[in-house]
Amino acid sequence: MALKDEWKDIRLEAVKALREIKDPRAVEALIDALKDGEIDIRLEVVKALREIKDPCACKPLIGALKDGEIDIRLEAVKALREIKDPRAVEPLIDVLLTGGKEVRKEAAQALIEMEVDVAELVIPALKNENLTLRRLNFARILGQMKDSRAVDFAVDTLIVAARDENWENRQEAVNALGEIKDPRTVDPLIAALDDQTWPVRQEAAKSLERLDVSLNSDIKQKIDDILQEEIERKLNAEKDRGREKERAEEARRRQEKEKKEREEQQLKKETDRSESLRKRISSGDQNAVVPFIEELISRLKYGKDTVNLWEQDVPFLVKNSEAIILPIISLIKQTDPNQSFYYEKIMFLWNIFFRMPDTADPLIGEMLIDIAINRNIPNFRAYSILRDGEVYNKNIERLAKGALLKLVKIYKKDKFESSSGEIVEIFNLLREHGAIKKLSPLLRNLSNFFITHGDNEAYSAWANLGFGSIITPLNAPGRQFVFKVMTDLNEFG
Repeated sequence: MALKDEWKDIRLEAVKALREIKDPRAVEALIDALKDGEIDIRLEVVKALREIKDPCACKPLIGALKDGEIDIRLEAVKALREIKDPRAVEPLIDVLLTGGKEVRKEAAQALIEMEVDVAELVIPALKNENLTLRRLNFARILGQMKDSRAVDFAVDTLIVAARDENWENRQEAVNALGEIKDPRTVDPLIAALDDQTWPVRQEAAKSLERLDVSLNSDIKQKIDDILQEEIERKLNAEKDRGREKERAEEARRRQEKEKKEREEQQLKKETDRSESLRKRISSGDQNAVVPFIEELISRLKYGKDTVNLWEQDVPFLVKNSEAIILPIISLIKQTDPNQSFYYEKIMFLWNIFFRMPDTADPLIGEMLIDIAINRNIPNFRAYSILRDGEVYNKNIERLAKGALLKLVKIYKKDKFESSSGEIVEIFNLLREHGAIKKLSPLLRNLSNFFITHGDNEAYSAWANLGFGSIITPLNAPGRQFVFKVMTDLNEFG
């Protein structure tokens, strides 16, 4: 059944549907739904029972008078008021004596409509109670009844309360006396015009204004003075709020100024730090590269000063390519828990590579090969960069030079004795991207150079291929290396 469905929304819609139908046959199911743990469902159930008006719901509604939610208690009183079942009288009187203000008021009205002698039932209980705000609220309710006993009790209680030590009790009593509109309330209200507490004087003047009685000129003047004072107090309060608003605005401006000063100080620190890092990089200090690039990446991430980043900082890095290339390669190979930002970081660093001179090609190519074939470098594969149409040919050339550099390092290590698997992976990658056709001319040029100049001219041989001074050159005998690579490449096919 929908009323027992595990989903709250379905149960709520079921109750609303039954409320709309108003079918007495649904009362039993609705009564069972009063046990639902959801407040809005219980409230909707009570409203439905109120509209169906079936006496069978009287007992469960009496139970709802003790619900922890005031809205449900209030709606239960209204429902009992509609049903008018005699069984509800005692529980409603209990609500009248112990409930909250709104619930008491509704309970009193329900009892009046049920023609219950409220005065006889309630007044004896109230006479034994000390003067409290609760008793004053009862007096207010009783004072609005047509029963003379209730009015007499209410007036007597409120007149005493108008002289109470507690100014809040006096204010409540004066307000209630003005609502009762009994001739006996005039004198205590006039006396309250001279109360030492402003809220009581204010309430007394308003209450006397509501009474249709004749007052002498002195009393009228006093009422006018109090009401005028009320206007002046409101104006002063408005001015105070205006001044408070001005103070708040001044505080806001001061905070903004302080924030701006802090940001300027921070910017100066960052500028000074950036300038210091620039000088270190310019002098060839590779340890300054990573902090400087991380600073640029942070600016890129938070959208700070991106114009200067691309127009000044990136060209500065490119100008110092020999100092920055190895630290940048290290950064690219690092992982980052933020996958999205890791990709942005890679793209930014790759943008720096786009602008680097040809002397950086071997190291860039070697990095591409490492990323593409090394399973220990996660998150980023070289293929997306390798196949970028804008720089495809350039990257193929870099791959060939990077492969040559890696082969040099492998040859230095063991003369290719135990590295056949790694060499095959490199050749496979070159073939996949059509880079073997770029590697072959490099090998021929290198071989021709060694033939012409001798094996001991290794440094010049590498410089002649555009490797510059970034790498350590292959020591002699160079022709043996070239022969071995060309042999392996031919065998690879």
